[in-house]
Amino acid sequence: MNLNLIMQKEAQQKAIGIWEIENYVQEDGFHPELMNPSSKENESKDCLIKGNIGSEKIYHTSDSPWYEQTKPEVMLCSEDEAVNAGFRPPKR
Repeated sequence: MNLNLIMQKEAQQKAIGIWEIENYVQEDGFHPELMNPSSKENESKDCLIKGNIGSEKIYHTSDSPWYEQTKPEVMLCSEDEAVNAGFRPPKR
């Protein structure tokens, strides 16, 4: 069994990362809207910080060089909200 699969199974069993979000991973793919139940609510406000979930959770503010090309999986209203949700700023 390859190391990635072993790590994935361990993360599933321990509910770590994307596995801590109930129903985030389903048979039809990933459901990032479930990561932050208020994300739809945040989209209707002027929440402009883009959050991405990948191997790491990274947020991008409008001054990030990657802001324009980033397709958000979650919209956040402040950097504090992003950090409290487990995101980190991009490396510069």
